[in-house]
Amino acid sequence: MEMEASHGYSPDQHICLLRRLTATVNLGRLSDCNEYFKALSQSSMREISERLILLDHIPFSVFHSLLEFCFWNDFSVPQEELGEHLLSNLVVPARTTHLEFQLTMFLSHDLPLATSLGPCLYVLRNIQRTGEKLLLQYDPRRDLWSELLPTQTKATVDLPSLYFLGTTDRLFVIGGNNSENVVASVWAVGAGGTGALHKIDGIMRKENYVDILKLWQNDLRTTKSRVFNVTGMAEAHQAVGFQFTVTPDGIDLHLSREVLKHIYLSGVTSWRKRAIRFKNGILTGVYPASPSSWLIAVIAIMSTMYARIDPSLGMIDTIKRTLPVSGYMTVQTQTVLSAILFATGLWLSLILMLRYILKALLSYHTWIFESHGKMSFCTKLWLSLVKMFSGRRPLLYSFQASLPRLPVPSVDDTITRYLESVRPLLDDEQYNQMEVVANDFKKDQAPKLQKYLILKSWWATNYVSDWWEEYIYLRGRSPIMVNSNFYTMDLLYVIPTHRQAARAGNVVHAMLQYRRKLERGEHAPLRALGVVPMCSYQMERMFNTTRIPGIETDFVQHLSDRKHLVVYHKGRFFKVWLYYGGRHLWPSELETQFQRILNDTTEPQPGELKLAALTAGNRVPWARARLKYFSQGVNKASLEAIETSAFFLTLDDEAHGYDPDKLRSLDLYAKSLLHGKCYDRWFDKSFTLIAYKNGKLGVNAEHAWADAPIVGHMWEYVLATDCFHLGYTEEGHCKGDISKGLPPPAKLQWDIPLECQEVIEDSYMVAKEIADDVDFHCCLFDEFGKGLIKNSRTSPDAFIQLALQLAQFRDKGEFCLTYEASMTRMFREGRTETVRSCTIESTAFVRAMEDKNTKSAQRLDLFRKAADKHQNMYRLAMTGSGIDRHLFCLYIMSKYLSIDSPFLKQVLSEPWRLSTSQTPQQQLNMVDINKFPRYVGAGGGFGPVADDGYGVSYIIVGENLITFHISSKFSSPETDSYRFGQNIRQAMLDIRALFDQKDKKEM
Repeated sequence: MEMEASHGYSPDQHICLLRRLTATVNLGRLSDCNEYFKALSQSSMREISERLILLDHIPFSVFHSLLEFCFWNDFSVPQEELGEHLLSNLVVPARTTHLEFQLTMFLSHDLPLATSLGPCLYVLRNIQRTGEKLLLQYDPRRDLWSELLPTQTKATVDLPSLYFLGTTDRLFVIGGNNSENVVASVWAVGAGGTGALHKIDGIMRKENYVDILKLWQNDLRTTKSRVFNVTGMAEAHQAVGFQFTVTPDGIDLHLSREVLKHIYLSGVTSWRKRAIRFKNGILTGVYPASPSSWLIAVIAIMSTMYARIDPSLGMIDTIKRTLPVSGYMTVQTQTVLSAILFATGLWLSLILMLRYILKALLSYHTWIFESHGKMSFCTKLWLSLVKMFSGRRPLLYSFQASLPRLPVPSVDDTITRYLESVRPLLDDEQYNQMEVVANDFKKDQAPKLQKYLILKSWWATNYVSDWWEEYIYLRGRSPIMVNSNFYTMDLLYVIPTHRQAARAGNVVHAMLQYRRKLERGEHAPLRALGVVPMCSYQMERMFNTTRIPGIETDFVQHLSDRKHLVVYHKGRFFKVWLYYGGRHLWPSELETQFQRILNDTTEPQPGELKLAALTAGNRVPWARARLKYFSQGVNKASLEAIETSAFFLTLDDEAHGYDPDKLRSLDLYAKSLLHGKCYDRWFDKSFTLIAYKNGKLGVNAEHAWADAPIVGHMWEYVLATDCFHLGYTEEGHCKGDISKGLPPPAKLQWDIPLECQEVIEDSYMVAKEIADDVDFHCCLFDEFGKGLIKNSRTSPDAFIQLALQLAQFRDKGEFCLTYEASMTRMFREGRTETVRSCTIESTAFVRAMEDKNTKSAQRLDLFRKAADKHQNMYRLAMTGSGIDRHLFCLYIMSKYLSIDSPFLKQVLSEPWRLSTSQTPQQQLNMVDINKFPRYVGAGGGFGPVADDGYGVSYIIVGENLITFHISSKFSSPETDSYRFGQNIRQAMLDIRALFDQKDKKEM
């Protein structure tokens, strides 16, 4: 029967109508369906297209009533607080209007949506070929399938969805269409518990829906037992994961076979991971030996015993006498066990000895100071020994225990090198003053501070790294956007596909592959010269890591094996699961998920659009807002989803990349990666992957957890895997099949009060002021590259650093304190050291270049001296004999000991007006850039360190390209990034001209 709103029924009439039993269904066997539905329940029904049960276009108040109907008195959540109690992937705003909601229940891959009522199982199913909606009943007592709901075809009633709600004597089936009508059916169990059902049908208009449901709810409050979807209204991804019925006779538990299948697969995957990690942990723990060598040691000892030779010199007999269980064993068993224990002890001792030998060998650094292409006999012998003791097929962390500790330089050496570094920047009077202050420090305060620092170096794994992370990064209260975070660009010339969702799908899948190998420790360790291992400690926190704000200091939160990521698109946050059926989502499945987000047209919730600006502004307001507004309810759950995600993805609505026809295309690309709109990157995540609408990519990385080479290692792997291993179809889509049972992305829910929105807006304004002040220029220098520089018998890095000194002098007319980052990863937990590139030799060369009376031969001679000096300083920094990290730690120690040092204060307050860094290239060698010259990266960059200075990052790409990323501030009248880029270009050409003139003379 139909109940039209225009009929004007009273509530009592509604109750009467609903109570009328209009039909009795014959439960006889459907002979032509029995085997069919048996096959369906056994996962052989493959033509089913609808894997999601959707309750479309239902007002939020109606959904609240549905929950009340389901849970009765146990459901007491006010409608306005409902969002806090729902998992975000259950309730998502509908695409048509912000006033309507869509309830999405995941339909298991092989089974339809099912529930139980009394002794029977009830199944909802859609048939793709006919569009039929079926309600099936299965009686296990008689092995009987029956069709209850008369077939509703698309031609007669457009029902895109059906859904169950029920109690022990009522089964409520509800469906909706895109018109104004909603179809509902109530089934009542027959008397005597026979299982026979009586049906009540109703077609009503939506405006009467709430009243009708409440009438049904009141009518059913007197029933004796209830059915609860235990996880269904909270954490479930599977429809009707499991249910239990509470009756006076006890609890009747019903499980979904498909859910159990997914639980089983997830468990298998989890245990497989644990087994692999355990195995690799053993391999790493016994390296450079191997587990099989233990067996060899046991066999060798047992063999000598049978030969009546005692290699233990009586230790086996001693062990045999001291065994606590010796009274319960035969003499032979005691002897064998004692021999095994001795062999194990001998094996462990040999492992420790090998490690200490390897550590001693790795402490030899003379090789790094030898001229390129010239290797002494001692170094050749050393290399052979390192190879011999390094073992075979090392894993990522195999060398960690064998790496030497970072040495503490002597105070005399550090102060001598410091005074030498500032000499070209000070006049005679200033230098004499500095010399007096430095000598006073060396004589009075330094000895005590040095003793404590040496003590720390004995105790801590690395005497610098923990303080560097805490005081340089985590204790900073200014915004980390621009000031700390850095970025990495995509391939310079190539865009594998212009489909945004497809590119993101491939790259996210490649990142998951990288993460899996990282968690298992299966990446090969980086090794200088292919022999000397580098520390891999920083790589541990690449994924599942977030910087958490605090009032006085932040901290880095690192979790293990996160199974979701959070996606930002046009002001909305979505949670996307990365696993399905115990495996990673395939690229095609990820593309589908991301395309769903791109197609979603819902509006951001109040305060959601610029929420991420909190991570871009000052740290204290963000920390206070987090405590006040995000410590409970739906805001806490959504924030945890972001902070516990594997990483953060932004589907950007802009297009960026290198366009040769647009002069500033790379500049805009760099600014977008560095700060974006100030609210569309989560700057606290270890890294944010940015996918632009034209298929271009980029990464914005937080700096506290690691340095740029670590991110660069991952990025090289991802880009190579994306382009050369995964690939795309001819249409630009990801390859592979798509599982139609994927739960859709879940929109995160927020309840952000006006006071918090004001804090968000304040943070945004602070961040926007910083972003608008960034003057960025990317300069592609393709006149020559590494090949020509090496032919000149000069280090490429020294060549570029001297060009930067020349460009700086031409730009500002003076020299400045210059910072170049070098790595100290040859030591355990090493990070970086500073190379002070402005030296006495480099300033002499620059002055000669600007002196028209100086001949080219003199200039070239001064250039070689300056380059040699720079190389020597770089090598000292790499081998732990740098200046700045030692002085920094002495300063921190002085603060702990309450020692006031004018010298250290002055040193630490000096501004770095030229901050430089080289981005490493080809760490993995996965792509032959000689064979594929267009598949080269564009490097990355960072913001200016000083208000009146420049930040310069450069990458030497192949043999004929160098890319410079130059940053400064518009607010400084002294700087101009484009001008500085032109000065760098001219300086590079002028230095090359020195070698060209020499070559002409020799000819």
